[in-house]
Amino acid sequence: MSVRRWADVKTLTRPRRVFFLQPLIPHYRVPFFARLSRVDGLDLHLHASLEQPGSTLKSDGRAVTELGCVMHPCRALANGQLFWQSGLSIPKHFGRGDVAVIPGAPRFLSNYTAAIEARRRGVSLLYFGMGFGLGEDANAVSLKLRLRRLLAQRFDGVILYTEREAEAYVAAGLPATKVCGMNNALDIEPMLNAQAAVDAVALEAFKARLDLVGRRVLLLVGRLTQKARGALLVEALVHLPKDYVAVFIGGGELENELRALAIRKGVEARTRFVGPLYDEGQLAPYFLTADLLVYPGSIGLSILHAFAYGLPVVTHGDEPAQFPEFAALSKGQNGDTFEAGDSGALASTVLRLTLDVPGLERMREGARETVRHAWHIDSMVDRFVGAIERAGGLN
Repeated sequence: MSVRRWADVKTLTRPRRVFFLQPLIPHYRVPFFARLSRVDGLDLHLHASLEQPGSTLKSDGRAVTELGCVMHPCRALANGQLFWQSGLSIPKHFGRGDVAVIPGAPRFLSNYTAAIEARRRGVSLLYFGMGFGLGEDANAVSLKLRLRRLLAQRFDGVILYTEREAEAYVAAGLPATKVCGMNNALDIEPMLNAQAAVDAVALEAFKARLDLVGRRVLLLVGRLTQKARGALLVEALVHLPKDYVAVFIGGGELENELRALAIRKGVEARTRFVGPLYDEGQLAPYFLTADLLVYPGSIGLSILHAFAYGLPVVTHGDEPAQFPEFAALSKGQNGDTFEAGDSGALASTVLRLTLDVPGLERMREGARETVRHAWHIDSMVDRFVGAIERAGGLN
């Protein structure tokens, strides 16, 4: 079922001003907004905060220097349960035919006042956010769907992170004409450039330096927190042949626990703890050496990072406990799943995939194909432009 027919528009029928509000502009969002700002006829007014109280995430400095983002102080209210972005106001010259994009951050009370002001001025409203939260049970999902139906009556369009979420909302009663699934994407150009810069001789030297020659390499990239469930990968090594090695890239509060677990399980020599790496040139040899990206916890944009390198992904299959980007995984095409929390099941999945060499090569190509088209940042921008065009044409 397609629910984004109206979002296939890639150009604007008339110039449109867009007030785009976000809590933060993290580094991975900058390329999206940069592309959006270059769309002919689209006048982007970006607003966010430099930081959010209680969060380790911060806005990327390029949001100000390259995108001209207006930064608003963010205050915590009600002991950090609610937030307020100070000084928000829809520009005075905005009116009918223009669009305000309001984020799906219900704890930001300032979102509501911005939406009310936009509506009062005749500015079209777009809601932008996740369709479902991580680990929501059936009752929470049902409540959120009811709230979204109410939203759809108040907003001119609803943009969700994935087509899968959009289809679920349409099935639950939202008008298909108001819903768009954008398929949240990364800019893969830095990954493509980084892997093109790694020659075969340098890659073999890299493998030798880390004692990875002739080994099966299972890569986990991300902060070593409870979310990643890295202990399951350590425990899975116990069930795998001795030539299987786990490489952890990232820091975090659980790193020492994982090292200690590897010692207790007798697999210390089969683990590599690299620490945090952020430069794509440093990351590329690890992705190109690995057989699989294994993320035992709840995976987000890391899945698309791996796909950009043609690296199939293994993660748990409990979809309600996954982030929206899990929808990019197609079993047998670009990766596979295992039963959540079961290290033996993880080991079995890894063994099955890695022993099927032709199948693994097909999945490598499937991974690349995923981020070339449906999950490409240009496709994401096209869908957003379609949503802006339709919403702006309603008022």
